[in-house]
Amino acid sequence: MIERGYRQRLERDLKAWAERGWLAPGGREAILAELTARGGRRRLSPLILGGLGALLLAVGVILFVAANWPAIPRPAKVTMVFGLLWASHGAALALSRAGSRRFAEAMVLLGALLFGAAILLIGQAYNLPPSPTNGLLLWTAGSLAAAWVWPSRLCAALALAAIWGGIAHAEAGDIVFWPFPAVWALIAVPILYYRWQPAWALAVLVLGGWIAISVATTAAAGGAAVGDVLRLAAAAGLGFVTAARLLGTTAELRDLAPPLRSLGLLAIAAATVVLTVPEVHEDVALGTPMSRAFWQGGLVLALASAGTLALLARRDDKAPLLLAAFVIGAHGLAAAAPAGLGLIGFEVMAIAGWLLAITLAERDDDRFLLRLGFTGFAATLLIVYFSWFWSLLDRSLFFIGGGALVVALGWALERRRRRPAAKSAASEAAAAP
Repeated sequence: MIERGYRQRLERDLKAWAERGWLAPGGREAILAELTARGGRRRLSPLILGGLGALLLAVGVILFVAANWPAIPRPAKVTMVFGLLWASHGAALALSRAGSRRFAEAMVLLGALLFGAAILLIGQAYNLPPSPTNGLLLWTAGSLAAAWVWPSRLCAALALAAIWGGIAHAEAGDIVFWPFPAVWALIAVPILYYRWQPAWALAVLVLGGWIAISVATTAAAGGAAVGDVLRLAAAAGLGFVTAARLLGTTAELRDLAPPLRSLGLLAIAAATVVLTVPEVHEDVALGTPMSRAFWQGGLVLALASAGTLALLARRDDKAPLLLAAFVIGAHGLAAAAPAGLGLIGFEVMAIAGWLLAITLAERDDDRFLLRLGFTGFAATLLIVYFSWFWSLLDRSLFFIGGGALVVALGWALERRRRRPAAKSAASEAAAAP
């Protein structure tokens, strides 16, 4: 649907540009033909439907075995599951030779799912000692092998899902899942080699999730404050933005940068909004060793990112350096400013930062940053309003003022949103003969 809407807008623009003589003869048709070719290469609907079908088939097999567990002999259970596993790979080979690559990949996914079912089945049938983490690691290894051999982006995604299950199981016992970085790197190799963009975005998201859960687990065990964790999260987000900037300097790796940048900006935005809550911002425990380690680690990471961004900065784009200054300033306020003044200073920094983000997003036509800026600005204003006036105003006046603030905010944001469109329409009218 998104691709169809983009094509319709492009067709209208191309028609207008051709009428004004901005396109060479035949240019409009060539552009639309290239767009059609790209859409044909990137169409994922059959792959998604095939993957869902494979998932349903695997669930059906597991439920059938579970429902008839006492009636099916142990050798028959194992033979049936492994027979279906190899049959799915045989079907994948036949479909691949017939030219149905997407449905062949769905059959490969079915085989990988059945491999996980076989691990569970053998453990149950032969009363092996329970070890969910090891079972998930073995399933991850099998999915990764299938992703390499065929190759299969669905199996790469399944490997990421399996390793995420290992993270969840380990963290449930307040243990950092240290095998994750090595396994994640192994999964990332085929994803990067074959340039599977959706799988890369999922891999970046899973990496960010592991970092967040591991930091939270470590903080809970060491007595670190919530505010310290959030400042470290903002510094980690700045690190992701810096990594995206580094990748953007190389033409071969530039397409890998957007997921890293998006995750980094989301981390900084989420930490900023939550830190404007007074109880969270003032929850600083720099007297404990763990909190000091978090604060120092975040500051060192922020300074290193700022230095790297300074080396990569262009004269016409200082936004990353301003972002680094904001993260460093948040650490400085936590350590140096008194509690009340530190909160006021951070709220002023946050509101100014959101306004700057919105301005830069409009300048660069960055829709992701624009939406993030609008959302963060609105959330920050509401939190500041609640924290400052909830206990000072009568309840009726509080809600009347809050409603007026929300309406005024919506009106201002709507005017701001329409401004780029108005400028574009004015420029097109001026350029018309």
